[in-house]
This record gives sequence, structure tokens and C-alpha cells, in this order.
Amino acid sequence: MNKSIPLVYVLLICLCNKTLNAQELKLKMLRKETKEEALIIVQPTNALQFQLYTTTNYIWRDIVSDYEAIQPSVTYTFTRIGLSLNVWNSVGVDPKTNDLETSITLNYDYALNDDFVFSIAGIYYYAPVSIAEKLDNTNFYEVMGAIQYSKPWNPRLSIYINDNKALYTIFNIRETIFNWKGYPIDINGSIAYRSNADEANGLRDSVLSIATSKNISQGISASLTAGIVYVIREKVSSYQIGLTIAFE
Repeated sequence: MNKSIPLVYVLLICLCNKTLNAQELKLKMLRKETKEEALIIVQPTNALQFQLYTTTNYIWRDIVSDYEAIQPSVTYTFTRIGLSLNVWNSVGVDPKTNDLETSITLNYDYALNDDFVFSIAGIYYYAPVSIAEKLDNTNFYEVMGAIQYSKPWNPRLSIYINDNKALYTIFNIRETIFNWKGYPIDINGSIAYRSNADEANGLRDSVLSIATSKNISQGISASLTAGIVYVIREKVSSYQIGLTIAFE
């Protein structure tokens, strides 16, 4: 009997250790699942973005309006499905040129892989008479297709076709060139080509801008952009500055 007592103790200790190890393993798995669930919960599902731009001479692509304008816009994005809706407006600062121009864009982004993103959009425009005289239509629509490569300089090629079958192709690059005191300095450039139009085919306008951004608080960021738009054939330029507030 005396020899069997230590053996019982040994069996009890082993059993307790196994039970404790099993409970510890379950606890670790539970903590892991809880963390994963928390990550899923805090992952933003939607995003809201407000923009406000002002320009010294409103230029829509390569069409010069010859007046100062304020241009607000709002974009709502369903992040998980890549769908976004944008409403953009332009209104002249001078009461004599306060024609309201509006566009509504429904855009869909699809990641082909880690490097390429394909986008398609439908855009409806309402243009004031002062602009429409050059467009031959106060209301028109466009379809846009784009492909972007998410590597250095993030090149993007966008092709717009309107209801008159005129094409407008824009090549864009964007990159963070350096950081200044914790603020990223981004450069953005583009050049556009008009084709299949009745007139004014060829290289049309170019844009060069610089931007920086800052996280205000969790889920809220702000960015400031300043740039120049230059219409190549007409040799007309415009300066613009904009503020963007994003909520996630």
C-alpha cells in the first residue's frame, strides 16, 4: 500500500498538468479568435470624403471658362465591395458667372491582383450654357475605364468616351517623394489626349500638383493640395488649391 501512494500522486499530477495545458491552449485559441474578431469589427466598411477646391480660372479638362470658381464635392465609398458615389459641383465666384455645373459619378474598383486595379465608371454631367456652347450639349454622359499599377509612381491610364463617341485619354502618375517633419509630400502629374472629336484632337491639357496629408484622429484624415492646370494648345493656365477631409 505504501508503494502505491506515490504512484497515485504521480498520476494525479500528470492528469492535472494535461488538464491545465488543455485549458491554456483553449484560452490562447480564444484570445486569438477574439483578436481576429476585433480586427474584423474595426476594419472600415465605408468611407466618406469631402473636398473643397478653388481655382483662379476654371478649366474642365481642356475647356477654358475664364472665371474663378469654387468646387465642392462629396464621395461615399462602400470599401469592401469597391463601389463609390461622387457628387461634384462648380460655381463661379463672380455673380455674373455663377453658373452651376454638376457631375454625378458611380465608380467600381476591382483588384485584379496585388499590383493591378481595374476601374469602371458612369458619369452624368450638367453643364451651364456658357460651357455648353463649346460642348454642343448641356447634358451628357460618359463611360470611363481605367487600369492602375500600384508600384512606384502608381501609373494610371483612364479612357473616357461620351455619348458623341469622343475619347479623352488621361495618363496619370502619383508618388510620395519625401517626408517633411512627418508630413508626406506627394506629387501628382497627368497629361491628356483628345481623339475622335470633331476638332481639337491631340494633346490637350496637363496637370501638376503637390499634396500633403495628416491623420487628425482615429478614422479622420485631412490633406491639402496645390496645383496648376495648363491647356497645351490654347496656352492657358490656372492655379488651384484644395482641402480634403476623409472619414473611415
